[in-house]
Amino acid sequence: MENWIDIGSADELSATPLKRVTAMNREFAVSYKDTKFGVLSNTCNHVGGPLGKGKLDGEYIVCPWHNWKFHRCNGKGEPGFEDDCVPAYQVKVENGRVLIDLNSATKRHKKSHARDFDAIRDMLADEVRLDLVAKLQKKGRTEVVPYFDNYARLEDWNFVPGLVDGIPAALVRNPSDPTGKLAYFILLQWEGDRVANIRDFRFARYANEGAELLVF
Repeated sequence: MENWIDIGSADELSATPLKRVTAMNREFAVSYKDTKFGVLSNTCNHVGGPLGKGKLDGEYIVCPWHNWKFHRCNGKGEPGFEDDCVPAYQVKVENGRVLIDLNSATKRHKKSHARDFDAIRDMLADEVRLDLVAKLQKKGRTEVVPYFDNYARLEDWNFVPGLVDGIPAALVRNPSDPTGKLAYFILLQWEGDRVANIRDFRFARYANEGAELLVF
């Protein structure tokens, strides 16, 4: 069943090549090139960067944080990285308004990359706080960096961006679990372009119970 929603004026959205748009409490990256609109989820596969604040490179949206690229219409990664996909939506223009079908969203597919944590580590604030819930707490870059080194040695995680009770989070799945269910989550608090606080529920998976989890 189709579920078309209005995301804005065609004249306004065609005035810039790329723009972040919020509709129905969701964020989208809306591009316009050669008289054609493209609409993707605004959330990059890498560490959740805002695609709508990036730039166009031909037919690809370039994430402003670490330059990952996704085709502006189908959401597939650049050549050689096609398996990394962000959700893309069917688009139409009616009566001067841009409409997208929410139910047409393609699936997000993200491989597990050790460099995901390398990127976050590069963006740690000097006074970053880590709460490995029910396990330990750390403060400051020097104490927190080994946490990322430990994750890089593990193979039981694959995270996708989402929301937990409306809060931005990395939702974690175990790649070896055939059910694909969410195992736990990591909350990231940002201050500007720096990570100021990390709450990892790896050892407190009971927190999933009753939490409202939304995968982008």
